[in-house]
Amino acid sequence: MNLFPDLSYALPVPRAHSNRRPPSPRDGSLTVTLTLQTSDVQPPLRRWLSSKLRQVAEHVGLRRGRVNLLILDDAAMSDLHRRYKHMAGPTDVLSFDLRETPKDELEADIAICLDEAVRQAARRGHETRREALLYAVHGLLHLLGEDDHEPAARRRMHQREDQLLAAIGVGSTFARGETAP
Repeated sequence: MNLFPDLSYALPVPRAHSNRRPPSPRDGSLTVTLTLQTSDVQPPLRRWLSSKLRQVAEHVGLRRGRVNLLILDDAAMSDLHRRYKHMAGPTDVLSFDLRETPKDELEADIAICLDEAVRQAARRGHETRREALLYAVHGLLHLLGEDDHEPAARRRMHQREDQLLAAIGVGSTFARGETAP
C-alpha cells in the first residue's frame, strides 16, 4: 500500500499497516537513499544530504540498515502529517520506523518538508540543504529512541543535533539559528 499512489515513490506504510519489507543492503552496510518529490535547491541536496546523514549515522554507531529520505513539498507533507499524526498542516520532518522490533537492523523512512526547510533556512540565515540535514538528523535521532516532547528533552535533542553536525564539519545549525534575528 502506498501513502501517495499518485507519486512515483511512496513511503511504505508503517509496519502495522503493511507486510511489505524494503530490501536490506546486501553487504550489511548502511544505505541512505534520497528521493526528491520537489525541485532540488542550490546548492543541491542530491548526493550531499545522503552522504552527510551517513556520516552522522557513523558518529552515533549506526553502521547497518536502510534509511530512505523523501523530500516533499508542503501539500504532500501536510497529507502525511494528517494521516499519521492527525494534525493539520505541514511539519518539518516525520520518521517512520519499519522494523519489526527495536533490536532489528534499522529500516526507516524519513520524510522532510523542503518548503519548511526553505522558510526556516531563510529565517536562520543558512543554506536550505543545511536545514534539510538538520531535519534528517532530527528524524534519525527519533528513530534511535530520542524524544523531544518535554522542554528539557527538546533542549538535549537539539544540542545532540548540533554536536553531530559539528562533528561532521557542518557546524552548529539549530542553536545558530535560534540566535539569528
